[in-house]
Amino acid sequence: MQLNIDPARLQRHQAFYNRQPADRPLIGSWLFGFFIHQQYPSVAAAMQPGPIQPEDIPIELFLKDVDALYEAYTALDDDYPFSTGAFYGVPWMEAIMGCPVYFSGTNMYTGPCITDWNAYDWRRPTLDNPWARKLLEFLAALIEHAGGRFSCGPTLMRGPADICSAMRGSTNLALDLYDCPENVRRLAEICSDVWIEAGQAQLALVPESENGYLVGCAGLRCWMPEKGVWLQDDAVSVLSPRFYRDLFLPQARRIAAAFPAVAFHLHGNYLWPVDLLLPVPEIDVLEINYDVGVCQLDKLIPAWRKIQERKPCLAFADATLAEFDHILAELSPTGLSLQTISPTLENARAKRDLIYGKESRR
Repeated sequence: MQLNIDPARLQRHQAFYNRQPADRPLIGSWLFGFFIHQQYPSVAAAMQPGPIQPEDIPIELFLKDVDALYEAYTALDDDYPFSTGAFYGVPWMEAIMGCPVYFSGTNMYTGPCITDWNAYDWRRPTLDNPWARKLLEFLAALIEHAGGRFSCGPTLMRGPADICSAMRGSTNLALDLYDCPENVRRLAEICSDVWIEAGQAQLALVPESENGYLVGCAGLRCWMPEKGVWLQDDAVSVLSPRFYRDLFLPQARRIAAAFPAVAFHLHGNYLWPVDLLLPVPEIDVLEINYDVGVCQLDKLIPAWRKIQERKPCLAFADATLAEFDHILAELSPTGLSLQTISPTLENARAKRDLIYGKESRR
């Protein structure tokens, strides 16, 4: 099987991944918005707000919404063909690890599942877990439904710190770092074991491709020469560099080492993880979000530039056209991909055309 991508665009993705000279960065848009009801309106309309079980999520309506997204991305026609994984709105790993799942009407979230360390059952979940079975069922159905039209791969699975934070609650986890760090270390190891198993089970379903893989969906997408995964740890927002380095970074590295290709997602309101993650050879691509209202663009640009010096840099920017123009003036197009949220096709095309019209300023 071959990845369904225009050869000229494939060359641009390969140049980005290999940090070869380019006349402009890659450009891609995350269409319509972040929330489930914006991306998957049929699924959202079919679910009732409140507790959610695996059987409450209709696969057939998910596939209907995927078709609508595929048509929209195809009409946009930017550098990134449509790609997706099993319904990313579900906090899959947290659910597999035992967290109760809820639907708000717009998004899904979890509650803690460890209220007392002394009562916690340390047995590791297996892929016979109902949520794990549903995850693989979703991906298998998606791959069959896609029929080679678009790339399918592992869903958003977050990272070991994220999962531990969900299982304990962020406040309790912060206290645990001081009160019982060995419990946190042990839990992070178990979460990473399950992460690896779930990720490898998904990759086993992905058809082989002779010209690489488009891994991820929405705002987190990257071409990779081998089957790959996205990793993240948004819970660094409640951690110090020391605690992340000592308790969670070894597990993130262990996860990354278990897969042929890995991209890592960060948010730009805390930039210290860049210095910890850049030297990690198991991470191939690093991405940082520019989140309007919580990030300063002029602080993010040096961080993006620092990444470009060592690895391919994905800059996700919920930015205006003027901010995009500023980013283009400050960053080399080599090893750079810009992605953004666009509420409409017209907005996405305006950003696409701005990038397409720029020649290298280097």
